[in-house]
Amino acid sequence: MKQVNGTNDLLFQQIFCVPGSEHLLKMFLEYIFKTKFKYFKIHTQTLPLNTIYELKKIADIVIETDNKIINIEMNKHYYPTLNFRNYLYLNSLCNRFIKLDKKYKTYDFIQLNLNCNLPKYYSTSDYNYKIYDKESHTYFLKNVKFIMISLDKLMEIYYNKGNNEVRKNTPNYVKYLIMLKLSGQKLEEYCKGDELMEAYNKRYKELINEDWNNFFLTEEENEELLLGSLREECYNNGQKAGRVKGKNESKVEIAKNLVKKGMSFKDIIDVTGISKKNLQKIITTL
Repeated sequence: MKQVNGTNDLLFQQIFCVPGSEHLLKMFLEYIFKTKFKYFKIHTQTLPLNTIYELKKIADIVIETDNKIINIEMNKHYYPTLNFRNYLYLNSLCNRFIKLDKKYKTYDFIQLNLNCNLPKYYSTSDYNYKIYDKESHTYFLKNVKFIMISLDKLMEIYYNKGNNEVRKNTPNYVKYLIMLKLSGQKLEEYCKGDELMEAYNKRYKELINEDWNNFFLTEEENEELLLGSLREECYNNGQKAGRVKGKNESKVEIAKNLVKKGMSFKDIIDVTGISKKNLQKIITTL
């Protein structure tokens, strides 16, 4: 049985963002933001899936709570334009809600990024970004920011070193972030005695069955997929490789768009010519 953890975007959504799981996501965010929310609404809920073949779409996770609009992104891999992309998306989210209702002008718009595999120069566990004007030395759009959390760094500090005293004094919000990196027996042991983590583990075990297990990619398989892409690109050097790579990239983009529009797996395979295995890999990157 593969050991897939909560950093898989689709698995995260199926645990936290389907109808009936709102209380889990609420508790999860309350611990991260260290506050109790009086109002809590998930604007883009995903469908509860019994099998992978019922998949309709992978939606962005947008939450409205007490004077906050929060978008959650689970990033298994880092790329250089990640922060810039988040900045653009956050601004578009802000504009969308303000056009919907002027009351949102007073809201905080927050992009919460839960990251794995950040470069080594990200030396701490969390970063808060705001928009700064160098000319006037002032911050503007103070209600627009994004928070980047390194799950690997939290694991390194509070879990991997095996220091029982450190683990005992782990802040609650860190515990709930660390559980996303665990699976199997380690997750089972880590969740004992905590209401949120036990509920998370129960839902996790319901999803990690034979059907889902064949769909999700492990950390090692994700790494191999990336390395394989790099090897293929290096091997197929030259103009011909450029044409092949461009054609394959077009297929991938078309497949992604068709998944988001709700087309069935079978129809996507028929339209694009992508194999079932590659389509499964593509879905995990959305």
